[in-house]
Amino acid sequence: MAVRPSAEETLTLDQRDLLESFAHQIALVLEKEKLRHDAETVRLLGKSDQLHRTLLNSISHELRTPLSVIQTATDQLIGENLSTKQKHLSDEINQAVERLKRLVKNLLDSARLESDQFEPKKEWGEVRELFETAIELAKPELSLKQIQLRLPDKLPLLRADFGLLAQALANLLHNAAIHTPPQTQIILEAEALNETLLIRIADKGPGISPDLLPHLFEKFQRASDAHPGGTGLGLSIARGFVESQGGSLEGYNQPEGGAVFIMRLPLEKQPEPAELNS
Repeated sequence: MAVRPSAEETLTLDQRDLLESFAHQIALVLEKEKLRHDAETVRLLGKSDQLHRTLLNSISHELRTPLSVIQTATDQLIGENLSTKQKHLSDEINQAVERLKRLVKNLLDSARLESDQFEPKKEWGEVRELFETAIELAKPELSLKQIQLRLPDKLPLLRADFGLLAQALANLLHNAAIHTPPQTQIILEAEALNETLLIRIADKGPGISPDLLPHLFEKFQRASDAHPGGTGLGLSIARGFVESQGGSLEGYNQPEGGAVFIMRLPLEKQPEPAELNS
């Protein structure tokens, strides 16, 4: 608001008070209108986000049935007397199905993390068992890599949702496998530091590109030279699964080359034998 008196006129004190009152009332109306607009924007974003999650969840579930049918059909073909060309085509179908299955699982996991009903189911277990499960989950991608396990003779038991943690580790192993050359060494190690379990996944590949590093765990983030077929959800899901259990996950480039992901998980007071059997 602007007031321009004539050159020979000076505003009286009452006139100034009246103008200030007008300005105050106008400011209140504008502030109220801005708050109303902001509230409407938040409401619309919330509805859009909910619709987005619902669609992803619905589409992902709908894709599972036809993928299972295709997988079953190609598995049956393997036992048939196929020509070299037919076997090649069958292998390509299997690879495409596996890629789609991983995509569907990532979409479902992402929707799961954002739901209000998501809650880890914690149990006591051994870290070695966790590592073995994760390696098995990522086995197809790790077939041309050298996996080196480094585990102390004695590690405390971990109380966690081992299914979620194994999937988080498998996502990290998968990420290391697809971004490193064949026969690259991938190191998976763990150690207990005070009340924290430290897990490291390190590789000897080219490392993480500087432009991606600040956005490493954001959804749908992919490097410019990434292999086709991914969604950019794997690392985001891995961090979500770890953080849901009170842990943390960070990724860095190593000074000597290659990438390293460090997972930190809280260690609880070790259970009595009776607790493990109950």
